[in-house]
Amino acid sequence: MMTQALLDTRQRTHGSFARNALLAQTLRALFRAEAENWEAMPVEHCEALDMIACKLSRILSGQSAHADHFIDIAGYATLAARACAVGGDSPSDPLPLVSLPSGIMDATGQWHNRMDS
Repeated sequence: MMTQALLDTRQRTHGSFARNALLAQTLRALFRAEAENWEAMPVEHCEALDMIACKLSRILSGQSAHADHFIDIAGYATLAARACAVGGDSPSDPLPLVSLPSGIMDATGQWHNRMDS
């Protein structure tokens, strides 16, 4: 896909890049300013929260019905939970990645193949 075509597609599903940047950076700044234990958290948890902030900004400024945003959030949360298994208080068995449908649900509830990333 040509760069401009990709950017046009992402504009429709993710919203304005400038708006996304503002929302994501605001959330990230809030995490760092208000979380009393941010500096003590494992880097995997910090990164997962940063990526979730990015996905939340896309939901808030793009298409909230774009399932990939929520699927990605579930994936990052699962990776953070796996990090708990390594050094924290979680089950001894590694947590599986969340298995969710790969695609997009349209307004009628029909699933369509996931768009190329």
